[in-house]
Amino acid sequence: MSGVKDMLYMQSTNANDGTLLLQVTFDIDSSIDIDQVNTQNKVAQAQPQLPTDVTNYGLTYQQSAGLPLLAISLYSPKGTYDPLFLGNYATINVTDALYRVPGVGQVQLFGTSDYAMRIWVKPDRLAKLGITVPDLANAIGAQNNVNPSGRLGADPAPEDQQFTYTVRAQGQLLKPEEFASIVVRLNPDGSTVRLGDIARIELGALTYTQIGRYNGKPSAVFAIYQTPGSNGLAVAKGVQATMQELKKRFPP
Repeated sequence: MSGVKDMLYMQSTNANDGTLLLQVTFDIDSSIDIDQVNTQNKVAQAQPQLPTDVTNYGLTYQQSAGLPLLAISLYSPKGTYDPLFLGNYATINVTDALYRVPGVGQVQLFGTSDYAMRIWVKPDRLAKLGITVPDLANAIGAQNNVNPSGRLGADPAPEDQQFTYTVRAQGQLLKPEEFASIVVRLNPDGSTVRLGDIARIELGALTYTQIGRYNGKPSAVFAIYQTPGSNGLAVAKGVQATMQELKKRFPP
């Protein structure tokens, strides 16, 4: 980022979960759109040097002010829903609606957010069978995919063919039991080693690095950042009005 036009300073935060947050602050007289273009051009110069995993995961650019404008807590008063449900509900039903409010630049969710299939491996069994974690990842990637199945009776077909059937195959795996059936190894004696034999599988959270609380109760907390140059009062009123509309569709 060194040498970006109109840049005042930058701050880099490297977390122990492998993420990098680079905040670049520009002069107030500069054009925020041009600033983003200049920033992306600088990133493009460094992108060939990034690891393949980083490139596959992707880079995200967001325009926002330095401090949050509002903080909103989504919680279950009677404890009906756990933090994972609340965070995932906010991700699917709340954040996108807030992004459509004029002047909202970023919605940052704190706490557990997305559902994820967690595979907790058993190191002792891996060592005993001589299986590595990359072996498991390769097996999951090969067997948890969507395969094209084609059609029956499609052209070219005999003249008396009257019907065409589309073959529908199973898509990606959804349940822990389906993941447990993934074949990791075929032994010479005909036996198989499946994922459920060497790991405990459950539907959990994508990350467990944060938790959200509101008055001691589990909650999903998200911070609202405004875009530079927007009216803070107008943005706050727009966010509050949107939450009132979303509230009508909340679970009981």
